[in-house]
Amino acid sequence: MFIQKPLLKEIAVLSIIIAVFHYLCLVLFLYWTVWWSDIVMHFLGGLIIGLISIFIFYTSGLINLKKENTLIVFITTIGFVLIVGMSWELWEIFAGLTSILKDQTDTIIDLIMDIVGALASIFYFKNKTWIQN
Repeated sequence: MFIQKPLLKEIAVLSIIIAVFHYLCLVLFLYWTVWWSDIVMHFLGGLIIGLISIFIFYTSGLINLKKENTLIVFITTIGFVLIVGMSWELWEIFAGLTSILKDQTDTIIDLIMDIVGALASIFYFKNKTWIQN
């Protein structure tokens, strides 16, 4: 059964946590009043996108890359997260939510936190025994 695939439950629970946190950040204006709320969201975003990448490429059965090769897991997960993260940053620019000239530091921090989240997803994947089987 597809729902019993490794990582799917973790992805579902983390999605709910992120959705609730995002809703609270919007309703309570935390993105604009608590400077670190955006940093937490980018870490969580990198974590969930990393887990989704690992699920798609390594555990779903859709694409079967060798999960034993840590370098390949690293490259695919970080690459997938960076594509999504950079797409998000471009969307923020085109939507007028950020400025290319004024918010370069924020964009760099956002992408770094995306990568840190991706690294956490790789660490989680490589250290779960139920995924290794």
